[in-house]
Amino acid sequence: MHIAADSLIPSRKRSKDVIEAFSLAFEKEADVRLLVKKTPTCAKIHCFDRRVTLDYSILPSLLPVIQSSHVGVFLSGQEAWGYPHHELMATGRAVISPIYGGMKEFMDASCAYSLPYGMRKIEKSFIYPTGDAPFVRVKDLAASMRFCYENFDDVVLKGVLAYRKSLGFTISRMSARLNTLI
Repeated sequence: MHIAADSLIPSRKRSKDVIEAFSLAFEKEADVRLLVKKTPTCAKIHCFDRRVTLDYSILPSLLPVIQSSHVGVFLSGQEAWGYPHHELMATGRAVISPIYGGMKEFMDASCAYSLPYGMRKIEKSFIYPTGDAPFVRVKDLAASMRFCYENFDDVVLKGVLAYRKSLGFTISRMSARLNTLI
């Protein structure tokens, strides 16, 4: 599962690259699926792989969709916090992601599949005037997706560890951390 609201900047969440990695990791396997959950205002993606579902609807809750998934897949390192990452972890799901920015507050290699990254200049936008952001290669995401497919017991364990880690990320802990930073 890939959850991403692109905030009118399609390159920010790299949803097309997630789909490309899925196709690269699973050229012929019929028993895999990728759900790409976007918002109605996100840029539309065209994909002809029947195993990929693109959902642009507004849902009353993401919980049933998250519970139907095994692994959350993210390429963007431009997250202030990583709400979908944490939601997946809190329901015992493994997450594949670069661990950078906000995610470093609650996620590490013990409870997530950390993707290697290099820094790249980001395109100027109304959100990001300038700077660098982590950039993950599509083939590294594909390799991690393939690992999860071939090592389901590890995915289950990582999900359990993710759940346990998420228990420590409470509102009171977040408030204390924010007070420390301020």
